[in-house]
Amino acid sequence: MALTRRAFLQRTGWAIATLGLSQSSFFALGDRYQQALAEPTRRQRALLIGINQYPESVCDFAPIKGTALAGCITDVELQRELLIHRFGFAATDILTLTDEAATRRSIEDAFQAHLMAAQPNERVLFHFSGLGSQVRSLETNLTFQTLVPIDGTLPTEDHPTFNDVRLATLRALLRSLPTQQVTTVIDAAFLQRSTPLQGNFRVRSRPSTPSGRLNPAEQELQEQLAKAATKTINQTIPGLYLGAAETGQPALEGQWSGFSAGLLTYALTQYLWEATPPKTIQIFFPSLVSRIHQTVDNLQTPVLEAGSSVESIYSLPPALPESQGAVWEQGTDGSVEVWLGGVPPRVLECYGEGSVLLAGSGEQAVPLVGRSRTGLLLKADVLDPTPINTPELVGQPVRESMRLISRNLGLTIALDPSLERIERVDATSAFAAAKVTVVAAGEQTADLLFGKVKATTLTASSDISATPALPKSYGLFYPPRLAVPGTIATADEAVKTAVTRLTAKLPRLLAMKYLSLTENATTSRLALRATLEPTETNSQAIAQLSTPSAASDRPPSLGLALPTVASGTALQCRVQNLGQVPLYLLWVTLPQMNRPLSIALLPDTVADAPMVAIAPGTSRSLPITPLNSGLVDLFLIASRNPFPQTTALIQSQQETEGNNTAVQTSLSRVQAILQDLSSPRSPEDAYALDVNRWATLRLQYRVI
Repeated sequence: MALTRRAFLQRTGWAIATLGLSQSSFFALGDRYQQALAEPTRRQRALLIGINQYPESVCDFAPIKGTALAGCITDVELQRELLIHRFGFAATDILTLTDEAATRRSIEDAFQAHLMAAQPNERVLFHFSGLGSQVRSLETNLTFQTLVPIDGTLPTEDHPTFNDVRLATLRALLRSLPTQQVTTVIDAAFLQRSTPLQGNFRVRSRPSTPSGRLNPAEQELQEQLAKAATKTINQTIPGLYLGAAETGQPALEGQWSGFSAGLLTYALTQYLWEATPPKTIQIFFPSLVSRIHQTVDNLQTPVLEAGSSVESIYSLPPALPESQGAVWEQGTDGSVEVWLGGVPPRVLECYGEGSVLLAGSGEQAVPLVGRSRTGLLLKADVLDPTPINTPELVGQPVRESMRLISRNLGLTIALDPSLERIERVDATSAFAAAKVTVVAAGEQTADLLFGKVKATTLTASSDISATPALPKSYGLFYPPRLAVPGTIATADEAVKTAVTRLTAKLPRLLAMKYLSLTENATTSRLALRATLEPTETNSQAIAQLSTPSAASDRPPSLGLALPTVASGTALQCRVQNLGQVPLYLLWVTLPQMNRPLSIALLPDTVADAPMVAIAPGTSRSLPITPLNSGLVDLFLIASRNPFPQTTALIQSQQETEGNNTAVQTSLSRVQAILQDLSSPRSPEDAYALDVNRWATLRLQYRVI
């Protein structure tokens, strides 16, 4: 039975004491938000297009669960809410075309009627999420890249004409705009693939290269645009062009906690919710690439075209402060709906009943306590222990205050569609016995993928590696079908045998999931900076990550991909406490699957010796054990409190080494860390982590 609002607030009363809030701080709003709304702004225009419901006659494959794509409408919503609540766009200046409304003719008409009406000093955004394609002209035998509209029917003998929008036509339209302040985002790719899935991710491109005749109406439009041009048309387009993937790579859309979205759009909008002040292109683009690579490694790398005059994305600073989203609606009973477009997908499941957000800015922001979440929309209540009039909150930015991580987390495994029916039945039965949730690939979110080892397997720790074809060898993969190191069999085996073998590795993978849920580099209120660098004097830093209050102008990743170091390179991580309070530090390294997580406490401790906090304004360097190859994950966890349970558990387990419980040890150690970070007044079924008291920074690099 659903809780009443009064009963719900009584149940979550622990949050009031944990936060240490007074009545007077509940309802006074900060000045910065009001000032931002009062500032005059130039008019801005946006055309946002998203198509999920392609018929098979257009997409050229059988739609999964009745829909070719699942995240394109979400992409439109992500962009729309960002533009309104972060960049100050008027809702009336944002035109959206979705599914059946996104025909070729309507896209071209909307572009000309809405965007071409812009004045020379106005900002313009064009966004497309849907299928891309390669098509071959029967007249010239040339291949063109196209955007597929909802009516982009494949050529037939009776109707041989294409109805796609050629990328060349889009570029001509962009060049015809009366303003140079243009941002173009294309979350689609032009890659011929035999399957619409990449592991558990959907691929945003047609699986074939159809042949047909070019559309005479589109050719006429190009000729009209050329005649209307007052000067020679340059092949470059105005402003900034952001594409989802490099040539030969897929554009992927992922499934997360209750929704799907394109990797490019989701990473882009998350970054823009957080970034303040506006970042230069030199900082923005490497950061965006790094975010996508953290999800799919280097399977997908965005592309950027920008003129020399372009300094930042969208060509304008944010109108409102950094946040994780904004208040969408407000009820008369103190309830609100919150849009969470700026929350990273891996921690979104922590936003639900009992999680706490702050609406508004400054120390006097209004606390909200979550009731339930559907996709990116959170229903919450003003944390109101007494009946006081609630201020207007619609449009207010929200930021994280208290994160709840369930004590009863589990793993969800998707079954690769290449498995035969009997293999899927056996795997489902075997995983069910291990209390693992099993789903079909491409239909729901999943932590891992179970499938066959193919002759060529891409792993998360190396480039493509040739392996013998083992038709009955199985393994675990991360959702984009990157093999989890240490889970691939080297000999033939039955499905149930494989699941039994892999079940022993699941506790460690669950420990990694718990660790990922603590990551909060963008929301922590501690002032912490971590720099990964060679131990050699005067060597250039490899990567750097900071919390907002310790941020610098240096990008988190210094290259376009994950940082790489040569095998055997001696590294260290320099940690700086830039705040006003002492911090206790803990460092977690993820080694091979058959070893427990390596956990170091800073400063180093010995048995029966208390931890010593690192003082404000000081730094420490931790040597990193060199590895031969592979992807390395490093988690730096800081807290205003020591880690007594973690210290005691590690010392106890070290005394009993040799009992062959390495994998189980990893999970128990991570659970001890969460218990040390958690508020004493946490709910019984969750760890409650306060952003004012903890920070987790995650650094990644590849050893080659």
